[in-house]
Amino acid sequence: MAKDLETVRLMDIYGGMLTEKQLDYLTLYYEEDLSLAEIAANEGITRQGVRDAIKRAETQLADYEDHMNLLAKQEERENALREILGSVQTIRKMGYTGEINTASAKIAQIAQFLLLSA
Repeated sequence: MAKDLETVRLMDIYGGMLTEKQLDYLTLYYEEDLSLAEIAANEGITRQGVRDAIKRAETQLADYEDHMNLLAKQEERENALREILGSVQTIRKMGYTGEINTASAKIAQIAQFLLLSA
């Protein structure tokens, strides 16, 4: 399951670098949850042909990530934003009012926006 999620995240980042067919097969397999046999029947090729194409595409995605590290960097940013949100919660629990409370609320709002848009 975790590998599936990682592949989908890699598709989001590097999918535009794959061939149209590779991206189609990955989308059908990972996002539409079609079996290899279903994809093969729809595409008029063998199940093994679909499996090979998917494995090659997965390898390409992993190679892109090995070279560019965009997913790793995105995950680091997401973790940093979660830490910021945790720190803001700690500040809010201290019961400050006025400017500190307003500033911490604004920081939380910005961090949450960045986390959701990542």
